Amino acid sequence: TVYPNWAQYAEKLVLSKIEVALITNGVLLEKYLELIRNFNYVAISIYSTKKVEYEKITGGKHFEKQFSLPEKIKSSFYKC
Repeated sequence: TVYPNWAQYAEKLVLSKIEVALITNGVLLEKYLELIRNFNYVAISIYSTKKVEYEKITGGKHFEKQFSLPEKIKSSFYKC
């Protein structure tokens, strides 16, 4: 579940120099990479390494995305 306007709240915390951490499944994070590169900590939950189990647990179709997003997030931290 995405908290309404979470990115605006997170940005206010970052601008206020408050430590920000995020624990997420990462499915909706791609459009927020610029923001989260300012977070102090980001953890991605991996529900399963097996597609059938993943779909059973989540009911979703983002099995491959759960593995690609951590690398995208990591690489966004090293952009200059």
